[in-house]
Amino acid sequence: MSVEQRWWPDQGSISILVHNYGGQRRNSGEYKENNETNLRLLSTFPCQLVFVQEHDSRLFQEDCSLFSMKGTGMENFHCAYGADKATGEATGLACFGRATSVASIQLLEQDTVTVRKSQGGCLRKFETPIMAVKIHWVVHAVPLVVINVHFHHMAAKQQPGHKAAHLEIFEGISKMARDHGAHLLVGDFNQACPRMAAELSKRRGWTVFADC
Repeated sequence: MSVEQRWWPDQGSISILVHNYGGQRRNSGEYKENNETNLRLLSTFPCQLVFVQEHDSRLFQEDCSLFSMKGTGMENFHCAYGADKATGEATGLACFGRATSVASIQLLEQDTVTVRKSQGGCLRKFETPIMAVKIHWVVHAVPLVVINVHFHHMAAKQQPGHKAAHLEIFEGISKMARDHGAHLLVGDFNQACPRMAAELSKRRGWTVFADC
C-alpha cells in the first residue's frame, strides 16, 4: 500500500479528527452550503474516524447508517449520531468511520444532562450531550469504544445554576465509560478540559492520559 493510500500515520495506529464546527448554529438559508463546505473538509482530512459536536443532523439519512449528502465525500463513511433518549431530539454528536477501514459503527448509549434556567425572560435549555459508540474494524478483530461529549460552556465554567450539572456530567461520563469499557474520550470540553483527567481518575481510580 502506498503512502498516499494510507489514512493513518504509521502501521497499527489510528488517525482521528475531533471537530466542533457549529453546524447547528447555521440556521440561515445558507446553512446547507456552509455545512457542505465543512463536510468536504472533513471527508478529505487524512483520518479513519471523525467525531463531531454541534453537527447539523438534518443532513443525515433517516436510517442513521450513511451520510446522505452525495458529492461531499461523506457517502464513503459509516456513521452514527446521537438522539436524546427522553425526547428523541438530535444532540449534535456524531461519529463517522471511513468505510475502507471501518466495517460498522454501533451506537451503545446516548444521554443528555440538561439545565433549565430562565434567561432574558425565557426558559432556556442548556444541554451537554454524551454518546458512546463501538467501532468495528474491517481488519482488526478488537473493536474500539469511544465516548464523545460536548460539555456546555456554562456548566464547564460552573456558572450560577450550573454547578450541579458540572458534577452530574462527570458522573455521567464516568458511568458510561465504565458500563461500556471505553478506551477513549473525545469531545469539546470547553473550560472543563484541564480538569477532565483528574475528575475521571478520582471517580474510577483509573490512570487517565490526557491531551488537550
